[in-house]
Amino acid sequence: MAKALRTINIGEDVKEGVIVSGDGNVVHITNRQGINIIHEDQNIINLIKSKPFEKKPLCEVKILLVGDGGSGKTSLVRRLFGENFYSHQAKTDGIQIRTGYIEEEIREIRLRIWDFGGQEVMHATHQFFLSKRSLYILVLDGRKEEDAEYWLKHIESFGGNSPILIALNKTDQNPGFDVNRRFLQDKYKEIKGFYRISCATGAGIEEFQKNFHDELKKAEFILTMLSKSWFNVKSRLENMNKNYISFQEYRDICIKENIGDISQQNDLVSSLNDLGVVVHFRDMNLSAMYVLEPKWITRAVYKIINSEELAKNKGVLKLCLLDKILMQKAETEEDYYYPPETYQYIISLMKKFELCYTIDDDTVLIPGLLAIQEPKFDFDYHNALKFRLEYDFLPKSVMPRFIVKRHKGIRKNLQWRTGVVLEDNAFHTIAVVKADVRDRKIEIWVMGDQKRDYFSVIRKTFKNIHDGFEKLDVKELIPLPDHPEIAVEYRRLIGHERANKDEYFDGILGKSYSVSKLLNGIEKKEDRQRRAERIIHVHGDYKESSRTVSVGGNVEDANLIVGDGSAMLQHKPVDSNQ
Repeated sequence: MAKALRTINIGEDVKEGVIVSGDGNVVHITNRQGINIIHEDQNIINLIKSKPFEKKPLCEVKILLVGDGGSGKTSLVRRLFGENFYSHQAKTDGIQIRTGYIEEEIREIRLRIWDFGGQEVMHATHQFFLSKRSLYILVLDGRKEEDAEYWLKHIESFGGNSPILIALNKTDQNPGFDVNRRFLQDKYKEIKGFYRISCATGAGIEEFQKNFHDELKKAEFILTMLSKSWFNVKSRLENMNKNYISFQEYRDICIKENIGDISQQNDLVSSLNDLGVVVHFRDMNLSAMYVLEPKWITRAVYKIINSEELAKNKGVLKLCLLDKILMQKAETEEDYYYPPETYQYIISLMKKFELCYTIDDDTVLIPGLLAIQEPKFDFDYHNALKFRLEYDFLPKSVMPRFIVKRHKGIRKNLQWRTGVVLEDNAFHTIAVVKADVRDRKIEIWVMGDQKRDYFSVIRKTFKNIHDGFEKLDVKELIPLPDHPEIAVEYRRLIGHERANKDEYFDGILGKSYSVSKLLNGIEKKEDRQRRAERIIHVHGDYKESSRTVSVGGNVEDANLIVGDGSAMLQHKPVDSNQ
């Protein structure tokens, strides 16, 4: 009998298994395009035959539950594990992590569920662990008027395109509770559904579980193929009875499992970080530590933020007090030991996420714990340069982060929880910046010889902060000089100027204003022209498949605008040393 032609395609679409004849031979091996690339080379055939069998799907998902304190996150976790409702469930302090398994068709999926405490003081630490390639569950309390967008923005900023399920809990206590579903779903595309539930009565839980399981099947990590050596490293780390290990310890574990390449070690720890197996950051002052127990970090930050010493000093922390603050009071699961050599890591982590800034070598300040009351000071608001930022959602961390970034310019310690007074001797200027969280706006006033120059520094600082959030909608507005309560969007005025229209007419006031005067009040005309010159227009047909556009001459920090007017690429200066 003639032998049938045997062919294997070894393109990227091959996930597991190979086609092998009964005698173990492979006649043809082709690439994805069907081009024959090898005949009867037994060494390569053996390699191809063996490699897929060394890999298996990860079948694991990281699930994160977020929401305000008392919304019922822990009770929902209990329901997901098939446990009864417990009416005296204590509030989660910091973070709780549970693992479990569910059977899905032909495979078993491991769940790694992160239940975040809802206390506002701990919200800042959530960003340590919010990761991409995860599944998020937002739990809302039906008894309260909660701001769903506060949490959705958090998820959007740190979770990438991770799917989101919204659980409307405690409907037994408020049957009419709901949210504007269409509005939220149009704005946050990753929302997969809204579910009215009651953890207390069990109402709606079955439907929620069904949809929860459906989303699990689609999770990115479910079918991610890992080699046996990667699984071995993951298993070793999970079974270590340590709160953290050093870079060298991690590297030694990898080498023992034949992962000697640094780039592969970095790829592995990145995946393990997204899974929640380890917490690791690549920043130079953080990269040497691999944290295996996330609660070890949150407990340290929680101890610092809630310390009596910090409360007495209005957010000022003397580092010499860390021994006392982080002292282990009892050898329990919830009270960890912090050797002095770990203090640097803890403070550096808080600095990374802009929870604090350095005052001097021995002192840091946590802006989120500053005095609430605005101090008294003199400032000529009437004659100052005025500017306003309006947000669709104002993250509470924006103002503290601004204070951290500009802390060297704080004037006479004039700072409070929602504002700061800045001074710059080089520009001979003084600025006042205030946040109004309820009205979702930040107002800026600048006085001095070079107020426009210093304002550009402030504006750029806010832009850098905004860039750290995905899809944060911020409008820049210029208040009208004689009616500062009315402001015109900066982009609108720029459009007028580019169209050579110098008149802006306000229909409410029935009055015209000079566009150039309004713009010149906050920045020099030559600065606007310089920015306009950095916009490169490409006319004609533009093919999406094209990856490169050649632009003659020297180009620095320019936007590329294609024929339809949308910005497609941004050129960055190339480092000549690279």
